[in-house]
Amino acid sequence: MNPIIVQVGAVVACGVYGSFFEWFWHKYWMHYPREPKEAFRGHTIVHHGLYKGDDSFFVEEELHAEHVLLKPYALPGLIALHLPIIYCIDRYWLPHTALTFFLATLAYFVVYEFTHYNMHVPRKQFVERFAWFRFLRQHHKLHHRYMQKNFCVLIPLADWMCGTMITEKTLAKQKAAREAAIASGQPLSKKPVRS
Repeated sequence: MNPIIVQVGAVVACGVYGSFFEWFWHKYWMHYPREPKEAFRGHTIVHHGLYKGDDSFFVEEELHAEHVLLKPYALPGLIALHLPIIYCIDRYWLPHTALTFFLATLAYFVVYEFTHYNMHVPRKQFVERFAWFRFLRQHHKLHHRYMQKNFCVLIPLADWMCGTMITEKTLAKQKAAREAAIASGQPLSKKPVRS
């Protein structure tokens, strides 16, 4: 197999896996008081307590943004957690991909932190001009309004696949469907409205 295709495939696989890992960790550890409880306290209690889905979502001054970034031990912990997985993939499935998976994991983390920080602390960075960034910012702002939705900050693939993705458009459709049901005297549908 072409080694370039293998390496590119490894990067894509890491991005897809990163979306699902982020979704799983965010949903089941950062929003539930499981061990390590610092993940729940730091995220749900502190981060969501300070930054809501309204104007408080934005932090105007960088000095007051200390609860936006993950703790300094998050990256070493993430790497330590994934090194055995990376080793097994390299050893038994896709040889010569360990460095690619390691660098892709590191890149996902760095881009996640950069993106999340710029979502909360608008500084007129170059990324803020892109439509994809504005979409992700709105996606994340809705998570701060509806904490059991939109768990992915960087790649919302897992939100879409797991049925936890909402947008302003889907919220408007749900509201219109509720209002139409109330106006017609019909029972409200329990099925979510998809965009």
